[in-house]
Amino acid sequence: AECAIEGAQNKKDGAHTEKAEAQKKKNDKWAAKVEKQAKKDAVESIRAEAQQKNHAKLEAQKKEDDEWAVKVEAQKTKDAAEAEARKRKDVTAAAQKKKDDKWAVKVERQSNKDAAESARAQMQMRNHVKAEVQKKEDDKWNTKVEAQKNKDAAESA
Repeated sequence: AECAIEGAQNKKDGAHTEKAEAQKKKNDKWAAKVEKQAKKDAVESIRAEAQQKNHAKLEAQKKEDDEWAVKVEAQKTKDAAEAEARKRKDVTAAAQKKKDDKWAVKVERQSNKDAAESARAQMQMRNHVKAEVQKKEDDKWNTKVEAQKNKDAAESA
């Protein structure tokens, strides 16, 4: 009877052991699934982190590109303003040159007029001097002629 009890107990222990082994298998399977999922999650986490880093890099690059574009646009505006200022300066300089050229022509004309007037005045002065000399010669001659007339009249009388 004791053997039967022991056999029953062994059978019971065996069944318990089989149950425990089956449970251990289930647990091991579950642990493997959990570990596999954990690895998947770790890979996904690493991938997500890499994507986030790339996204951050792209955002930083976009921001840098935008800042550069603003600088380029500002330089273009500055260059255009400088070009416009040079253009205005050139136009002003051209207008001033035109005025200066007109003034130079007026000065040249006046200078020519003054030179002609001076030449005319010199000619008049020479003519006046010549006329004075001629008048003196004529007066001398007239005096001689008058003296000769008086002498002839005195001799004939």
